[in-house]
Amino acid sequence: MEKDSISNTFIVSIVLCLVCSFLVSAVAVSLRPYQQSNLEGFKKSKVLEVAGFSEEDIKNAGGVAELYGKRIEAKIINLETGEDDVEGVKAADLRPDLGGKIQKHKSCQPVTCRQKD
Repeated sequence: MEKDSISNTFIVSIVLCLVCSFLVSAVAVSLRPYQQSNLEGFKKSKVLEVAGFSEEDIKNAGGVAELYGKRIEAKIINLETGEDDVEGVKAADLRPDLGGKIQKHKSCQPVTCRQKD
């Protein structure tokens, strides 16, 4: 087989593509926990920002996770009654991280957020 043949060129390029795709996918899978952690921290920081906490408040409290844990409590509000207890359903049971869908409890009304046009 010639060193500069067309078939040899295709073999080298296919092997190179397979190796590179394997490396990229392995790195993406290994970084998944860090991505999830960063996403959770980002969401918490945005909640604190909307709640009116400044960056100075966050730094003084020891960070986003510390201040969020001390000052923020997730609750489910029944929109019909205004009560914060919906038949034993906890906010942690709702899963908005499942592709933007929320698992509904039989007594909860689904909530949809849309961006303004």
